[in-house]
Amino acid sequence: MQDGLIRICKEAFSGCTSLENINLPNSLKEISELAFFRCSSLKEIILPENLEILYYGVFQECGLLEKINIPSKISALQLNLFADCSRLKDVKLSNGLKEI
Repeated sequence: MQDGLIRICKEAFSGCTSLENINLPNSLKEISELAFFRCSSLKEIILPENLEILYYGVFQECGLLEKINIPSKISALQLNLFADCSRLKDVKLSNGLKEI
């Protein structure tokens, strides 16, 4: 994805079963609802430090996702953000987090 992108829209990659990893630009501020829902092959995603909002269910049913770092500008984790991510073992939370 190119720099300059500020938002990934609702269900943008939903059901992309061949998506294994993704490189997000530093300009990204928001990832909308269910953007990566049922990306069953997604193993790795690095969230940019400028990311401010992760809406509900963004990574729901990403069964192969094992680790993720939550950027410092994220203040809340929404409902079902990691629901049914059965292999998720390592979640690094930021100091800016105020609500789970």
